[in-house]
Amino acid sequence: MKVLLDTDLTSAFAKVGRLELLGRLFAGIDLGIAFEVYTEMLVPIEYVYHFPEAVFAVCETIYPHPEEMVTVQRRLVDMKTLGRGELETITICQARGWFYAAIDQKAIAYARSLGVTVFPLRVILRLFWMRHILSQEEVRTLIQELWEKDKLVIVDLEEIFHE
Repeated sequence: MKVLLDTDLTSAFAKVGRLELLGRLFAGIDLGIAFEVYTEMLVPIEYVYHFPEAVFAVCETIYPHPEEMVTVQRRLVDMKTLGRGELETITICQARGWFYAAIDQKAIAYARSLGVTVFPLRVILRLFWMRHILSQEEVRTLIQELWEKDKLVIVDLEEIFHE
């Protein structure tokens, strides 16, 4: 069993130096990125950003099977609102019964429509708190860091801490 991470989620956690939190949350489940996400993560390296190196150290790169690539190609034609990395990741998760962790609401909705189990950022942040990986204050600090380093906005913040 694996959790495949999307580009936005992976890069946001890498930028704040907190990828280990995802490893702790998904303890016993391997973290991975689809090959297309890997190629997307190579772009910042060309501009001398080093955060992708942390991703490559933690996440296994998963290559799609030929039949999965056929599905990705078909979906690229049908789904103009999602990128290749998202579609490849969702397709692999659907075909192999793996989990998908993401930020993009359109990608999350599409994955769910295909029966993929999804961990949106809001759920991940809530689980950090509920599983005592981070305190409520530490989650708030993480959210602030995600804003400062990645301009990631969390709306309805208090819903994360609603009991």
